[in-house]
Amino acid sequence: MIEFKKNLKILIFSLSIILFCNSNSIAAVSGLITEKDVTGAGNGPTESSVNGMAFNDDGTKMYYVGFAGKVYEFALSTPFSLSSATYSSGEDCNFTTAVQVKPQDITFNSDGTAMFVTGSNPDDINKFSLSVPYDVSTCDIDGRSTHVVGGDPRGISFNNDGTKLFIYNGNGNDGNDSVDQYSLQSPFNLSNMVLQKSYIGPDGTTLKSIEKFPQGITFSFDGTKMFLTGNNKFKVNEFNLSTAYDLSDVTHVGGYEVSNHNNGLKGIAFNSDGSKIFLTDFNSGDHISEYSLTCNYGVISCPDPTSNKDDVAMVEAQSESAKQIIQRSTYPVLNRMNWLRRTDNQTNLVSQNIRLQFSNELLNLLSKNLAPRFASNLNNGNTKRSNLDWSFWSEGSVSIGKVGDTSSSSFKDINTTGVTVGADKIYENNVTKGIAINFSSDDVDIGHLGSGLNSKSAGFTFYTSRPKGENKYFDTLIGLNLISMSITNNTGSSSTKGDRDGEQIFGSFNLSDRYETKYLNFSPNIKLNYGGTYLSKYKEVGDGVKLEFGDQIIGTLTSSLGSSFDKEININNSILIPFFDFEYLADISPSSKQTFNYASEKDKNYTIRNINNSTHNIHSGVGFDLQTNSGLVMITKYQRNQAIGSGHTDNYIIGIDYNSFDDKLYTMSFKNYDFKFSHQRMLKKFNLNIDSNYNFFETNPQYGFYVKLSDQF
Repeated sequence: MIEFKKNLKILIFSLSIILFCNSNSIAAVSGLITEKDVTGAGNGPTESSVNGMAFNDDGTKMYYVGFAGKVYEFALSTPFSLSSATYSSGEDCNFTTAVQVKPQDITFNSDGTAMFVTGSNPDDINKFSLSVPYDVSTCDIDGRSTHVVGGDPRGISFNNDGTKLFIYNGNGNDGNDSVDQYSLQSPFNLSNMVLQKSYIGPDGTTLKSIEKFPQGITFSFDGTKMFLTGNNKFKVNEFNLSTAYDLSDVTHVGGYEVSNHNNGLKGIAFNSDGSKIFLTDFNSGDHISEYSLTCNYGVISCPDPTSNKDDVAMVEAQSESAKQIIQRSTYPVLNRMNWLRRTDNQTNLVSQNIRLQFSNELLNLLSKNLAPRFASNLNNGNTKRSNLDWSFWSEGSVSIGKVGDTSSSSFKDINTTGVTVGADKIYENNVTKGIAINFSSDDVDIGHLGSGLNSKSAGFTFYTSRPKGENKYFDTLIGLNLISMSITNNTGSSSTKGDRDGEQIFGSFNLSDRYETKYLNFSPNIKLNYGGTYLSKYKEVGDGVKLEFGDQIIGTLTSSLGSSFDKEININNSILIPFFDFEYLADISPSSKQTFNYASEKDKNYTIRNINNSTHNIHSGVGFDLQTNSGLVMITKYQRNQAIGSGHTDNYIIGIDYNSFDDKLYTMSFKNYDFKFSHQRMLKKFNLNIDSNYNFFETNPQYGFYVKLSDQF
């Protein structure tokens, strides 16, 4: 548990913080992990050269192609660990020289049911079907399809969905080499492929001047980096693509010289998250080498994580979640006070006893001292209602929303649930005071790779509603929330996780009026909501390249203007009140920022700045109140929150207020995130006890429900 003294930090939520940092970070291959001979006795097949290489999707199999006209398969007991590789004897695809005299490179489709081999004699690509995915011994040689591409095809690569093909052409650009980009009519189908464009090198420079003897090609998983290898200058050349898998705008970053491949650098491959690079050598020992990288695909430069749309979306989602928690803590209380006004002439509240208990000492102190003083009995003098005491109420909501792709961040699918239980009482001069406990949970899916945020919060709110003249009210509230976030960041087949805690203070001022006519009642209002959130720093853990995030302060300041319309309808012994809400909300919160760095480069910080929600928002809702003579009151509401120019959420709200004329005792407790609710009722000479419990922060929460009947004596 974060010490509450950190709450002092969030008092500065209104300050705008500006941090300037360099956006590039120089990196390199950090070191050789292992070097493995894969030809000759005791090492593998007898092969004159090791050309192109590839892995299956989970890194448990490795393949390379050689001039003998075979694709060789190795089993890896540890995924993407070259030292654990053993040759799978007999598990070869033997297409012989009758198919391709000089095979150069190899790759697979996305599910391993097709294998592609390119070569320079003849200049074509052969596609082999595999009856067992990633088992090259099941290759269909006779049923292969051959696609002539001309030139001198050395390396081959696809984009992720197989709709684009890239060939490193040793005879393109009039013999000065090129990387050719083809579009495919259907995924991994080479029939009728169309040449879209060719990259021939940086301005004023040809690819041949960078590397005289082209060999391998591959891309980073997100397609924003391209890597080329060669057998003359023995370098891995890195290129940045401004648009993923598009050769329209390419920048040459530089070349990394591989010292132990100075006799023949050819094939290239990465592991699933880009933290390792593998290179083949066909002249000096016919080996494959495994190197570690300081960051994902950071051969020359670490990718700037602020340009990764999923990383940006994750940071935005955490900030948005913090602000939404404030809204879900504030709106149920405001809904409660609006309901009290709609039902002012019909409600007859009676005695309800509420006890609050917390495991945290500070919360206990607040519940034992502030709550009784805040809601102390002020002598039921000139109240509008008679015989009034505590009233118990609750509200639950489910929200579903989506924020679409932007130029800098991925889409976010948002699912939210919230529960609020509260108690209030009317005192002298019709002043209403109460306390509410709220719980909420966010589940946000980010991008296409399975990244996500799970955020949970729990807290309490004190609120007051004061009449300011006939049918005019001034509402205030202040509250505190504790937040727990679980972050999953997927980069392909690998992922990292992080846990983050937070604390939040918030409040609201609401000025409303109410006009009642024969046909329609309406209540205009103006609100100002404020809050500050402190999120702790955290580190990612897992099998991918990890990031470390600094702490973050998020300010919230919104103002809104709106109105609610309702009409009372008497139905038998019940009262139905349909209503409609409309509100314009301006988010004028100060922008926040998030700093972070690669765990392997602690001295280099990156910053995402100007994190904020949409400024202009429209909130509208429709629902009804149902009141029965039995004391049961139900509120239902559908609300649409539309951020202008951005996304939206749909909220489904159910509220229940039950007032009975019998003696009852309600007990609520909150210990170690374990929420318990108890109800006791006296039935003549017997006590009826109903107990329930729910651990709100468990991954797989356990819910308990108990009923007990006992003698009073």
